[in-house]
Amino acid sequence: MIQMKKKKRIKLMDNNEFLNVMARNWERKELAGNAVPNFITGLVREKKNRIYASGTTGLEAGKYNSNFQRWVVGGLKVFRDATQEPEPYNWNADDYLIWSDNATGTQLMVTGPFKPRDHWLKDIPSGFKNVETYYYHYPKCPKCGIHLNLKTNSCDNCGWNIL
Repeated sequence: MIQMKKKKRIKLMDNNEFLNVMARNWERKELAGNAVPNFITGLVREKKNRIYASGTTGLEAGKYNSNFQRWVVGGLKVFRDATQEPEPYNWNADDYLIWSDNATGTQLMVTGPFKPRDHWLKDIPSGFKNVETYYYHYPKCPKCGIHLNLKTNSCDNCGWNIL
């Protein structure tokens, strides 16, 4: 569960940076390389970190959050190397909430980081292991594997549509 103590600064994320997750029914994915959202690349250390995105967070997607007066779309969970920290743990975890910008439909808004109850961890939880890893921003069609048309959010090859 995410601790909601105060409002956090809102960061912007391009809708295309989250299409990999939306195209796979909002299932948890690991983001690596060019698939890491631009806003977060400067926030995480280059050496050892793991970034996961999904349509669920400590706050359930589709739920209205009165603190931010917005609807939750999904979330990011970032595990950072903590082996150099004074705490006797290997990882620290932070959550980021993703909100829809209904005005344009092209931007997502991100707030965080929030410290979950399990902020300090010896190991990454088993639910995050063995998930598909994306290395690029552009998602592939789940039916035929061709890159999706980002303007239409559909597959030009087989006609599959993200909506």
